[in-house]
Amino acid sequence: MGKREGTKKGVILEALADGKPVPVKLMAKKLYHDEGVLGVMRVVNLISAYRAKDPVFKNVRVRNKHICFVTDPRGRD
Repeated sequence: MGKREGTKKGVILEALADGKPVPVKLMAKKLYHDEGVLGVMRVVNLISAYRAKDPVFKNVRVRNKHICFVTDPRGRD
């Protein structure tokens, strides 16, 4: 994975490492020290940008105010 320990990508992937959904507010507080609407929108936009450029984030989604990994129930992933 390279050197991602101190980066925003590293923080997000570390939080998702156990496979459980992570609240977007918690991630906004960790990354931006802001758990308000602006912080939440920044995290959502950040994940959207990472999904477009980084294959590691291919299955990371924001659903019901939580960041989670999704898998295709038909096994196509």
